[in-house]
Amino acid sequence: MKRITMALASAGTALALALGSTGSSYAATGVFLYTAVGGEQETLDNPLANYCFNISGDGHAVNRTNKVVLVFKRAGCVGNPQKIKAGDHAFDIAFDSVEFIS
Repeated sequence: MKRITMALASAGTALALALGSTGSSYAATGVFLYTAVGGEQETLDNPLANYCFNISGDGHAVNRTNKVVLVFKRAGCVGNPQKIKAGDHAFDIAFDSVEFIS
């Protein structure tokens, strides 16, 4: 019985390591530039994909990443987003959260 428990523990550890190591490959490569509410120019460098960033922008946004960015008017990435494709930009845009998707 002890051998079965050890084998299952080893298999579980291997699975956790395999799944955990793939997380970094889900980052967007590049930079998201935007005008913050106060007028400052801000950036997100190589942001995580499929993660909600509660950041506020008001003005211009440029998506220089390899992912589509969903821009939400509300925090928490809820509601109907506006899409900014990789390499595109948006003018006169206001948002309180963004998410980069594959």
